[in-house]
Amino acid sequence: MVGTLINVATVVAGSDAGLLVGRRLPERTRQTVLHGLGLMTMVIGMSMALQTQNPLRMLAALLLGGAIGEALGLEERLQRKGSSPRGSSHKRSIAWKTGSPDAPR
Repeated sequence: MVGTLINVATVVAGSDAGLLVGRRLPERTRQTVLHGLGLMTMVIGMSMALQTQNPLRMLAALLLGGAIGEALGLEERLQRKGSSPRGSSHKRSIAWKTGSPDAPR
């Protein structure tokens, strides 16, 4: 339980730090960092997959997790959550930077 709480705290802290620092970085730099993180995530996942003693259990977990996620509509819920107030302020910020008519006055 303590490990889960520490994980949650570090994810929240990392997300907050990313939001604060990310806004100050050029788009190209943000994309490069995002690609690097994605690549590292793939490397870690592949490393763990190659160490598993029972690949069928891993396959079953992926299939079951995907089916449950689809049945519960998790992706759509996350998309809605992402486009809620924080998402709309991000859109306003982009509109302001681009001079769009949607920009706040």
